[in-house]
Amino acid sequence: MRPERTDLRPVARVSYDEVARDLPLPESHFACAALGERLYVLGGYPLERSGFHAFDARTRAVEALAPPPGFAPGDHFAFLAVLEGELHAVGGLTVE
Repeated sequence: MRPERTDLRPVARVSYDEVARDLPLPESHFACAALGERLYVLGGYPLERSGFHAFDARTRAVEALAPPPGFAPGDHFAFLAVLEGELHAVGGLTVE
């Protein structure tokens, strides 16, 4: 039996649609994972919003990040996961 985590707490209660509507984040076909107070978003459509971004849940600020090796705007359906405090991008489809 796993012990109950008492250190978990929500930092913000907003839907992705609320966030993406007014910010440069993709609307569909993206991967995302939370690490700390940031939501990392990779790929997606439309192409002009595709890329690698970090969304801060407290400030609602978006930061464009350097993409993972081999990633191109428009690549989609990747899987993001946090393992032992590190963000990992796996799989996906390329634009080609």
